[in-house]
Amino acid sequence: MKTKFKEFYRYSDDEIKNIWNECIFVFDTNVLLDLYRYSKDTSDKYIDILKKIKTEKRIWIPHQVGLEFHKKRIILISDLKNSYSEIKNILDSSIKDTQKKIDDKYHKEHPFLDLKKINIELDTCLKKIVETINKNEKAHPDWFNKDTIVDELNKLLKGSIGEEYSKKKLTEIYREGKERYSNNIPPGYEDAPNKDDERRYGDLILWYQIIDKAKNSKKPIIFITRDKKEDWWWKQSGNTIGPRYELKKEIMAKAKVDFHMYDSERFLEYAFEHYKQTVDKEVLKDIKRVKALEERNYIMHRMLRSREPKSPFIHEFVMQQEMLNEELLHLSQQLDLDEDILFEFNRNQERVMHFMERFSHEERPHPMMFEELFMLQERLQRRFIDLIETKKINKEQTRYLLRFFERMNESYMMLMKYADKEGISEKYFHRMEMNNHRLRRYFRNFE
Repeated sequence: MKTKFKEFYRYSDDEIKNIWNECIFVFDTNVLLDLYRYSKDTSDKYIDILKKIKTEKRIWIPHQVGLEFHKKRIILISDLKNSYSEIKNILDSSIKDTQKKIDDKYHKEHPFLDLKKINIELDTCLKKIVETINKNEKAHPDWFNKDTIVDELNKLLKGSIGEEYSKKKLTEIYREGKERYSNNIPPGYEDAPNKDDERRYGDLILWYQIIDKAKNSKKPIIFITRDKKEDWWWKQSGNTIGPRYELKKEIMAKAKVDFHMYDSERFLEYAFEHYKQTVDKEVLKDIKRVKALEERNYIMHRMLRSREPKSPFIHEFVMQQEMLNEELLHLSQQLDLDEDILFEFNRNQERVMHFMERFSHEERPHPMMFEELFMLQERLQRRFIDLIETKKINKEQTRYLLRFFERMNESYMMLMKYADKEGISEKYFHRMEMNNHRLRRYFRNFE
């Protein structure tokens, strides 16, 4: 069966090793742009790996990646530079608003508090924070005048960028894309509702250019991307199995080569091992931090898109998810949560939003989606409990954590009830109620 349906099977360790020895490494736009988001040490070590691939003449990017990189690079550099001033303005505005509210309510007088002293301390505190921000801002790279990252990329990618498609070829791709997207054929169909005109076909253009490279080189392809959408990745019950099997099948049919994918974290793990270097855990941690941050931004963007609801329920549900996000950030500060927990929650939220979008477009969710959602929720709950058992938490933190779980369970129950038209979710209501009961009993042991 594996011979006939090869695209459904994961590669063995030996197959992965052979692919790594022979392949062309193709990098997505977001991977190149993330070099600006990482610490200098992480970016330098990432570029060192790219240099090793360059010496083997196995690094390449599609023309579409180069085009998107140059369109987005200046915007990203500008956003990073402006973020310091924006944060200072937010802090200044918050402090002034707090001082004004206190003054308006108490008219600068309080029988037991020195409000003038409090205002002075707030100003002093703000001044110290601003000094720290200014110090970091001064140390921030001046990429507008001397961009060492783009200089390195220009050296690395010299002679390793695909050719631009003609207008005739692009028109043909747009026509094919419309048909593919209407049938949810990957990649790129998840961009269709979010982007206007031809921009929605960016991933499809990139994909066709990868296939052309595979045809010409007759070598397997490893594609490195931070894109986590399901029109690139095959996901089931919250687990990422690998590239979409349709992609593996298409490139095998058209180019007769294997196709594999990694995100930056997994790619560097394998690259350190492949090139016999010590795995740098701090580099991987930094990459995971950026990945978690960008995934959270993506999820929040999807939530904001859902603010034009087809029903009052959807609007209310989106608001609940935003509140859960804020509560999790508070929890992470209170309990010093590690990034794995935050990443798990992001993945959970991604599946919740996918679930919601399905029935917001009047598509009936598959019964397995109920099981998947419940399994994700249970797994996240277990991760929190495992973490808490290794930490000392006080009564206030215990109550806050219990309340967070109860709200999360309630929001999922509400979602399932709204989506369920055939009574499928009834058993999940019972399981979640039992979960809440176990949680309360569990947390009582910590009080």
